[in-house]
Amino acid sequence: MLTKLLTGALLSGLVLAAAADSRLSEAAMQGNRETVRSLLKERVDVDGAQGDGSTALHWAAFHDDLEMVKMLLAAGANPKATTRDEGITPLFMASTNGDAGMIAALLAAGADANAANANGTTVLMTAAASGNPDAVKVLLEHGADVKARESVHGQTALMFAASLNRADSIKVLMAHGADATATSKLTPVVRDRFNPETGVPDAEEKPAAKPGAKPEEKTEQITA
Repeated sequence: MLTKLLTGALLSGLVLAAAADSRLSEAAMQGNRETVRSLLKERVDVDGAQGDGSTALHWAAFHDDLEMVKMLLAAGANPKATTRDEGITPLFMASTNGDAGMIAALLAAGADANAANANGTTVLMTAAASGNPDAVKVLLEHGADVKARESVHGQTALMFAASLNRADSIKVLMAHGADATATSKLTPVVRDRFNPETGVPDAEEKPAAKPGAKPEEKTEQITA
């Protein structure tokens, strides 16, 4: 009985310690750079995660805070850390934002240019959807697979770009061997959306939708 009580007390202590380790991630989530700096000086666990597995590096990338990302990487943050449910990496966050500088910093620290979430959506796909051709180029230069398909609908990075009329990203992908004739499980998105001879969407380019905005009727949407 005493052994069980001591074991229980020890486990409770470990749980509390693990919870305390999420302070750095919480500070990064709030965008509080000074608190992050202070906690790093106290040598807290730089990869201490929240309940869903999000680390400080995830949040710094999410907030597009390159200074904080560099600070965390210098302290030894793991650029390949993944969230528990979706398998999201910090690079996935940076690629979704289309931040080429952030992507380059994470790749230089050892991030995987072919990282994908739980349904196979790659960082190249999200970068292509972001509309920043420099973000796409950085990933391709570090070995991102231009022909990779996500596992739900079989869509490629080129389809992600074409779906949102990202003309510049399309050109970069085509220059690196993307297949303009590829079709998804749902519809030949790429073939229908742009002219493979010019690499430019046939439809007029539209601005990206604001977060939370409802899609227009009859508009095809890429599902990550």
